[in-house]
Formats: sequence, C-alpha cells, structure tokens
Amino acid sequence: DTLFEYSTEPQCEKCKTGTYRDRTVTSCTKCPENSVSEQEGATSCVTCELGHVSNSDRTSCDPCPVGKYRSAGKTKCEDCAENTVSPNTGASSCTSCGVGKTANAEKTLCEQYCDALTVTGVNVSRSQRLKRKFNR
Repeated sequence: DTLFEYSTEPQCEKCKTGTYRDRTVTSCTKCPENSVSEQEGATSCVTCELGHVSNSDRTSCDPCPVGKYRSAGKTKCEDCAENTVSPNTGASSCTSCGVGKTANAEKTLCEQYCDALTVTGVNVSRSQRLKRKFNR
C-alpha cells in the first residue's frame, strides 16, 4: 500500500492575506501602501477609500482617528490644519471652524474664540482694556 505519492509537478500555494499574485509575478507580493487583500489567494489588492489607511500587514483598511484625515494623494492620516476639525473617524478632509471660532487642541471640536476683548461673556470697552493692559 502506498501512503504518499511523490509528484514532480509544482504545487501552487495560495498567497496569504495582505499579499497577492497576478499573472505577471511568480511569487506572492505584499500589497502596496493603502491597499489590502483580505482573503487568501488574491490576484489583486483593493485600494483603501479616502479617510482610511492600510494596517502594516495590509489585511485591513483602518479609519483615520478623529482630528486627522487622509485625502487624495496623501499616504498617511495627517493632522487637521489650524482652525479646522475632524470630529469623526475616517475623514477625507477637515472642516473649517469659521469666523469667531477656533479648533480645540485635539482638532475635534470648534469652540468659541475668546481673547482679551471678552471677559466672562461681556464685551469690555477699549478704555477698560487699556486700563487692564497697563495696570498689571
């Protein structure tokens, strides 16, 4: 009785998740940055949608955290610019806070802008501001 058979034919193995093999390559290749293969035996990779980046294994697209975004042409999640916010994960852009508002440190929320001209919600006159400025 023969328990095993020896074969000289090459055995095809499925590429593991995060890699692919198409007709132009002879071995499994890691998916490019911001693309993934979620199943074994992939012949191509799927590009992550904007607002998402691939994990290091290239097996899933993860959303950018709040306060960050990834737009077209960007390879990583980037911080929102000054006075812009991204309150949700997976943002492809940040939203301007607008006049009279400023972004919090985390770039997740626009807050009312307060400066030396406003004290506890009451506008201070120019003469009162000057007195406060020079009477320290």
